[in-house]
Amino acid sequence: MTAREAARVPFGAHSVRYAPGTLRPSGDPAAADRQVLEHYRRWKASFLRSGDEVGGRGRCAVFTPDAAHPFVAEAQGYGLVIIALMAGADPDAHALFDGILRHVLAHPSVNHPELHAAQQDAGGRDVGGRDSATDGDLDIAYGLLLADRQWGGGHGDYKALALRRIDAVMEREVHPGTRLTKLGDWSSGRFDEVSRTSDWMPDHFRAFRAATGDPRWDEVLDAQLSLAGALRTRHAPATGLLPDFVVDTTSGA
Repeated sequence: MTAREAARVPFGAHSVRYAPGTLRPSGDPAAADRQVLEHYRRWKASFLRSGDEVGGRGRCAVFTPDAAHPFVAEAQGYGLVIIALMAGADPDAHALFDGILRHVLAHPSVNHPELHAAQQDAGGRDVGGRDSATDGDLDIAYGLLLADRQWGGGHGDYKALALRRIDAVMEREVHPGTRLTKLGDWSSGRFDEVSRTSDWMPDHFRAFRAATGDPRWDEVLDAQLSLAGALRTRHAPATGLLPDFVVDTTSGA
């Protein structure tokens, strides 16, 4: 293994100080790490596909059995993030990460080459319009930043790929007025005023701000947190739960 391939932040190192107020599982951290690793191995065995199943040698993709089509953008994003975080515990993590990345890069959105076409069928063909889903692109970009931290350089330069995707997300998947995330690069008309709360990812937005130096990501973060607080106060003061979707986001109501 070369120095570049060795994980700089191996799973289980716990080298980063947890923020005050972080909820942590009780019990032995080493035992919890072993449980996470065992679950990760089961996840890989159940959901990771490779080779001819996903369009060719050297490619991997995360399989979603309950979706309309087996390969969806958010699953590839989850996969990149999970595998980058498990580096060090999984000796195959780097190769698997690059395999999923090859799948992602082979399926660009029809609307922007730096975004990912949201759905592929069992034959590896783009379906459903060949446009993007914001949640997938957010995790793909964040996963690339993690890969740059873990391994540096990489498949076409992870950091450069991340920066281009982050800029594309800002251009096509963030509303220029409200600074809320849109559903995808296809959103227009009445769908331009819809945002999915599960796409409001504060850690991603902070990481994008740090990576790019673009102050608009501060505006994105503030917009999501402000609206999340207003929704909780107005509709769910007892539980703090958020709705799946928010509509009429430009009305100011």
